[in-house]
Amino acid sequence: MNKILYFSVLALSLVGCGADSEEETKINIEDNTFSQSTRVRTASIEEGVNGCENGGVLISSGFDVNENDQLDNDEIIVTQVVCHGSDGTNGSDGTNGNDGINGNDGNDELAGDNCVNGGVRVVSGVDLDSDSVLSSDEIQDTQYMCAPDAVSSGDQPCTVLDNNDGSATLSCEDGTSVVISNGANGVDGIDGNSCTVQDNNDGTATVSCNDGTSVVIDSGSSSSLAYNVYCYSQLDGDFSDIWWTYSANILANGDVYVFSDISDDLLAVGHSTIYSPNDVNYDTADSFIYFDTFETATAGLWTLSFDQELGGVAVQYEDGELTDGVINWAPDAETCTLYDHTNEG
Repeated sequence: MNKILYFSVLALSLVGCGADSEEETKINIEDNTFSQSTRVRTASIEEGVNGCENGGVLISSGFDVNENDQLDNDEIIVTQVVCHGSDGTNGSDGTNGNDGINGNDGNDELAGDNCVNGGVRVVSGVDLDSDSVLSSDEIQDTQYMCAPDAVSSGDQPCTVLDNNDGSATLSCEDGTSVVISNGANGVDGIDGNSCTVQDNNDGTATVSCNDGTSVVIDSGSSSSLAYNVYCYSQLDGDFSDIWWTYSANILANGDVYVFSDISDDLLAVGHSTIYSPNDVNYDTADSFIYFDTFETATAGLWTLSFDQELGGVAVQYEDGELTDGVINWAPDAETCTLYDHTNEG
C-alpha cells in the first residue's frame, strides 16, 4: 500500500528577492523505502533573469533516487531562487603606508651601445632583503639617461648682454650660454723721465730731468738747435709687434737732448734725457726704457744707442725669460734721417 509523506521545506530568508516564509509542500512517495539521500544543486542566475537585477543563485533540492550521487532533473522536488543584493557603499580609504627606501644612485654609463656619448644608468626594483642595497637579483628595470650630442660647429646666432658688473652673458639660439668676465688689468708701465725748464734770469735756462740730469742752456746762439736725428723702425721675428723711435736734438753748444719710446698695439713707454759733452755715454746718447714684452712683470730693459760710425741706432733687449738673456738688433742707417738746422735764421 502506498504511503503519503508530509514534510515541510524551510527556505531561509536571504538578501535579495528569495522566499521569506515557510512553505509546506505535499509530496507523494510511491516507494516506501526512505534510504535515498537528499541532494542540493545550485546554478548561477544572470542579471535581469528570474527577477534578479543583480543576478543570483538557483537552488534545487530533492532525493537521489537512482543513487548516482547527483541530483538529476527528474529528481528535483523544490527549486528556490535567491537574488543577490545591491552593492554596499564603499568603505573609507585606508591610511597611507610607510615610505619606501630611497633607490640607488645612478651609475656612470660609458660611451657605447647604450649611450653613444656616455651618460647615467639608473636601475630600480624592490629591496626584498631590506638591506638598503639593490642587488643584481633585485633589479627589475634599467633606464639610461644619455648625454646629448655635441653642438654642431655651424654658425649659431648669438647675443651679448652686459650684466653691468664687469661681465657679459653670451647666449646662442642652440640654448648654450656663457658668462664672460673682464680680464685683469695689465701691469702699469714705468713712467718716462720728464724735464722742466727754469729761467735763470741771466740769459740762461736750466733744463732738469727727474733722472737727475740737468743742463744749463744759454739764451744765445750756443743753445740753438743745430741738428736733429730722427730714427724709427719695426722689429722682426718674435718681436715683430714692437716699434721703436729715437730722436736726438743736438744743440750748438754740444748738448744732446734725447727722447725715445718702445710700443706695441696696446702700450707705449717713452724716456727722455740730456747729455753734455763731458757726460758718460755722451758719444752713444743711450736711452733706457723698461717695457716687458712677455707681460710677466719681469721688467725687461730696452737700450737704444746711437752709433755715429754706422749712422743708425743699436737696439738691445734684456729679459730673464729670453733663452740667452739678451737679444740685439744691429744699427741700420736707413732707419734714420738727419735734419740740418745750422743755416736757419
